Amino acid sequence: MYTKLLKSITSLSLIGGALLYTNGSDVKAAEVGVFSDVPTSHWSYPAIKDLASKNIISGYGNGIFGFGDVATREQVAALIYRVLVPNKQGGSFSNDGTRYVLKDGSTFKNPYSDINQSSTMFPEEVLTLTNLGVFKGDENGQFRPKASVSRAEMAQILTNAFHLAAKQKHTFKDVPNPFWAENAISAVQSNGIADGTGNGNFEPYGTVTREQYAQFLYKTLKYKNADVKDTGDAALLTAFKEEVQKRINTYETTITLPYKTKNNNTDEVMNTLFNAYKEVASKNEYTNYNRSNVSYGLSGSPGNYTFTLKITYRETKEQTEYVMKQAKAIASSITQVGMDDHEKVKAIHDYVVKHVSYDTSYKAYTAYEALVNRSAVCQGYALLTYQLLKEAGIENHFVTGTGDGQPHAWNLVKIENKWYHLDTTFDDPVPDEQGRVTYSYFNLSDEQIARNHEWNRGDYPQATTNYYSTLTNKIAAGSTKTPAYQQILKDTKLNYLGNEYIANNYTELKNKMQQRYSAKPEKIEVLYKQSMNGALQDVKKAIGEIDYPQGANRVSYKAEPYNAKEGYSLVTITFTY
Repeated sequence: MYTKLLKSITSLSLIGGALLYTNGSDVKAAEVGVFSDVPTSHWSYPAIKDLASKNIISGYGNGIFGFGDVATREQVAALIYRVLVPNKQGGSFSNDGTRYVLKDGSTFKNPYSDINQSSTMFPEEVLTLTNLGVFKGDENGQFRPKASVSRAEMAQILTNAFHLAAKQKHTFKDVPNPFWAENAISAVQSNGIADGTGNGNFEPYGTVTREQYAQFLYKTLKYKNADVKDTGDAALLTAFKEEVQKRINTYETTITLPYKTKNNNTDEVMNTLFNAYKEVASKNEYTNYNRSNVSYGLSGSPGNYTFTLKITYRETKEQTEYVMKQAKAIASSITQVGMDDHEKVKAIHDYVVKHVSYDTSYKAYTAYEALVNRSAVCQGYALLTYQLLKEAGIENHFVTGTGDGQPHAWNLVKIENKWYHLDTTFDDPVPDEQGRVTYSYFNLSDEQIARNHEWNRGDYPQATTNYYSTLTNKIAAGSTKTPAYQQILKDTKLNYLGNEYIANNYTELKNKMQQRYSAKPEKIEVLYKQSMNGALQDVKKAIGEIDYPQGANRVSYKAEPYNAKEGYSLVTITFTY
């Protein structure tokens, strides 16, 4: 039985699948497998019977094939569409007729002045195949759906649709030299699809009938199936992956590939091929997370399939190329010679936080928008961070999960063989303040970021290292980089994890304040084990008990969250003398 299967993922999540069947007249034709007006002794009978059994040809209805009738351009398009495309969605033209909008929202341009809802039964088929490069209009911008097809045109259409390659030059006497379809005619002859009309002639200007077209298409499909050598599923899958890689590298929106296998389990084959696509796509995290929608389907008879991917990209190929070029230039300008990975990661973190603001309209998802418009949601932040780190030679990953219970994206970064979480979005709070940089989500461990982030940990490397310990150990070891590490500690406020700043209870808070009073400080900072409100109340109480430092006449204080140590608040007390 001929089957068509369709599944779709949106925003990187599988949303559904269905087994689709063609309409009733097609099924009837497939069951009968023969038409009353097709002689069983005619050379085209096996081809027509085979194509009807696969629901590719359905005839006019009532068991009539239309034997001897001229094959029209729209009919040729309809049959090739049924072979190449897993399902017909249906759609409608825009008000001005220049676009055809499918039910899934994707759009085809309509380059033809004579293709509209009333001129043809097959607008989706014609425009889809035009988009795939199978058809072109004439010099007047018309498709001519009811026009006949010449044998030369048929050779060219089949060559375009099925990527036929000429193995040698044709031998027909009546084909002009040079001739616009010469290569296509060579392709159909050298691959055994067309033998000519006898006496060494091809009759390139001859009109194709419906039974001749059936024979052309049947032999083309037979050749393509035989051409896919049965080298075993492993080798076949490798070849499939290589071809998918080529197609997604050029940002093709519709990818159609033949697949011949001994496996007759249609669902299993479809899942295998889609998993192969995901494996290929995941190799480039940047482009993988720039695809907003991927649908896929399988058509054909068991063992002889056609797999189709339809991909919607958030960025165009040109926009991605712009990001690559700019990221390279930016990374080069902000990471200086002699910097190690600790310094590079901080420089990139700071650049993104300073140059991008959060898109509160939730429309900008790309690094391109983060660069050009300087605004994006978390996906744009993380993609720009990813590419800048990559250009700086720092291994990192794009992470998806939730932050504060909402869908979210951030990065995992590898420094000296240790992994850390880096969330440039959460370090750039809303509303945006020019030049402000925070470090609450700078190089955190799994344990630290898990307080308000969730992700599938099995999909990513473990981050088990406390970054404060990393820096203090490097400072203790001593090197020419010691001043740089000390500055990172200070800028990120990780220095407050030192024992000289920590107060675990009210008594310790009051003692640390008193100890520093003798130096007449303008500012006292304490990492206090208390909520922010509780910290403010305790500071007020302590000042009431121990007064101000000598000479001070005014005091102000604040408490802020401190993500690097759970349950603690950073208290800052400022005195005026």
